[in-house]
Amino acid sequence: MKSLTNRESFFASLPEMKALFGNLVTVKDKEGCHCPGIHQGFIASIIQFQPLLEIAVFTSDGTKVEFTLKEAISTPIEICKTFTSSLGLIMDQRFSVLGNQVFLHVEFSRDPDAGIRDFSVDFSGALLFSPQGVPYHWEDEKKVNAYIKSTQELHGIWKETSFVLRFSKTLKGLALHKINAEEIKREQYFSSHNLKKRYTYWVERPQRGGYDEASSLCSRNMGYAGAWIPDFADGKKASIDINFSVLSTNEVADSDSPKPIEEVTTLLNNEWEEYIKKIPNFRCSEKNLEKIYYTSWYILKSGRIHFPEKRFTYPFTSVNKFHYYNQFFWDSAFQAIAWLWFNDPDPSESEMKNFVAHQWRNGMIPYELFMYPVNGREWMDGDSLTSGTTQPPVIGITLKEVFTKFGNKAYLHFFYDSLVEYERWLSLYRDLGKRGLSSYVNIWETGWDNSPRFDAAARNRVLDPFIEGVDFNVYIYILRETILQIASVLGKPEPQGIREHQAMTKRSMNELMYNQEDHFYYDLEAATDHRIPVKTAAGLLPLMTDIPSAAQRSALIDRYLCSEKEFLTTAPVPSVSQSEESYSSYDFWRGANWPQITWSVLYGICESEPDEAGKVLDRFLHSTSANENCYEYYDSATGEGAGLPFQGWGALYTDFIIRFVVGIHPTKEGFRFNPISKEYRNFQLDNLILKGRKISIERKGQTWNIGIAGYGVITYVETLICDVDLSGVEIAISFDPKKADLSSISFSGASYWQENTLFLKAEC
Repeated sequence: MKSLTNRESFFASLPEMKALFGNLVTVKDKEGCHCPGIHQGFIASIIQFQPLLEIAVFTSDGTKVEFTLKEAISTPIEICKTFTSSLGLIMDQRFSVLGNQVFLHVEFSRDPDAGIRDFSVDFSGALLFSPQGVPYHWEDEKKVNAYIKSTQELHGIWKETSFVLRFSKTLKGLALHKINAEEIKREQYFSSHNLKKRYTYWVERPQRGGYDEASSLCSRNMGYAGAWIPDFADGKKASIDINFSVLSTNEVADSDSPKPIEEVTTLLNNEWEEYIKKIPNFRCSEKNLEKIYYTSWYILKSGRIHFPEKRFTYPFTSVNKFHYYNQFFWDSAFQAIAWLWFNDPDPSESEMKNFVAHQWRNGMIPYELFMYPVNGREWMDGDSLTSGTTQPPVIGITLKEVFTKFGNKAYLHFFYDSLVEYERWLSLYRDLGKRGLSSYVNIWETGWDNSPRFDAAARNRVLDPFIEGVDFNVYIYILRETILQIASVLGKPEPQGIREHQAMTKRSMNELMYNQEDHFYYDLEAATDHRIPVKTAAGLLPLMTDIPSAAQRSALIDRYLCSEKEFLTTAPVPSVSQSEESYSSYDFWRGANWPQITWSVLYGICESEPDEAGKVLDRFLHSTSANENCYEYYDSATGEGAGLPFQGWGALYTDFIIRFVVGIHPTKEGFRFNPISKEYRNFQLDNLILKGRKISIERKGQTWNIGIAGYGVITYVETLICDVDLSGVEIAISFDPKKADLSSISFSGASYWQENTLFLKAEC
């Protein structure tokens, strides 16, 4: 199989995205719209341009020239389109996004024999204040100030963000006007039980200009319009450059002309080349799996953001740049796992740092960091900069995995004291019964917004009574274990009370949450023994820990996880069991599959129950990898993407593939080789760096080749689990003789055996 080595082959492995991502600005085509122009622009999901800029051409007698899209080429670098008309006029467009700027080059060429001579080009767009995921209650929060600075520049300001739309040629009649709410087309794209409906927006050309024109406006929604008369200096071609820049209010727009599109393309090419060098190469005979792997890396890079504000000192990965720019606690924790295999620790290590930097004085770590101040009423007394509640504390798993992979003690030092304070807050303020079980207080805090497990308790997002969630306490249990491990690594004394809290949690979960009659874990009403009788995937998450006994683990796996009547759907693991009346395969947390939940289950059982883990993994990958994007969640009955595309934790395929299919599990010394997939049998992974060593893994049917640069290649038939120690001058590979035929193992370089360990010597 050919190994991926450069930008061209990386791009060839991606589906057509029709979207370009910058830092604070994102642009994408509108589905079904073939009009010339840039169709949808998003500024940090607060301001939408629908469209950012549309182009219409008119002959000298006012007749609109109808264009047909002849060709469109889309890459992560640029989108190029060619439009033709019956009048012999050709329009070529190239646009790119670099940082916080959009660059559009438009060129017209004409056939002198076709008849069209003079014509005008109309530009128009619609600016809508339409935040996604953040409510703004006061009218002054919803208004944008905009003004025409010159016939070549449109400026706008909202809170700490400003924008500039610039044209390289002088326009005629550039002006603004208000757009009324009824003039905005809304199309519902998402609706779920107990949730608000979600819409996309569009403003038609007649509503964007031509009446009530003004040079300045303060409004929630407005349009702009202007015209340009092309000058065919050489008689054949005329062109114009348009630049859209997003800035913080303390920045000044570059007064020089925008960069030419060729220079932008060169800069982007170089940026992508440097990024791709740090990605492990993956080739697979199952092309869907290969494509979703590279799509994941595309989305991770596209989602990266550095907000120019002191509250966001550390770069992070946006949940979804079309809808949720704010940083979310458990999203970032799983996104750090997706970044784990990048051959640079910075993205994984920085992902969670903003949260502890804004930990509350009482120890609470907020679940959401707002890029813009809000009044916080819907976040239970938030401080307008952070939410007043927390979220499932997956941070314990993240810190453990990131440190194990990269081994940076300074990373642990950064988090340690904050984690101790956080655990203390969870125990002091959320353990109402003082029995080791902490409780959720708000629907949004759970992350499972519309789950039927909360139907009886939800009171306009507040939970009454509070709920002791199985998942919440599993993640807290792991968090406590991580704190103890960090203390050991850093040579610190164990924090007082954590082991006792762990023991109480284990005892209470088994005595109170676990139902001996049907062998399942259920949520509890806080500080009571009343179970909430709904089987959700949360009840499987104790499998991530040593909380269940051997018998309890078997029951959870045999009766539930691997039962096609319960959780073994086409795309496992559904958020609600199929046996529940409330189950709906595509409905959010009422039965849809969420990739981070599937990952959590596999993480918990891949070592102890590899066959069952492989069954779940192969079903999930086979059904969902056919999608041409990484989704927020999936229809558990079909595997079809049902949530938002371009989703951060949707990129967990990087870990699904490298950890579970290829079989590389990071350890302190190197890695444990333990692949669990039974379906994927022909693939190659290389350019993976672990502990400074470059690793390659190849599988051809029954044969495995494990290569370590500078040492050689190990070859054997069948899957042999082993531990690879990369820390010494000689590399040690230890096998379990009860599970491996050591005589079947061969090595291409210098080596020697010592009992059940193969020692590899460096090549001369």
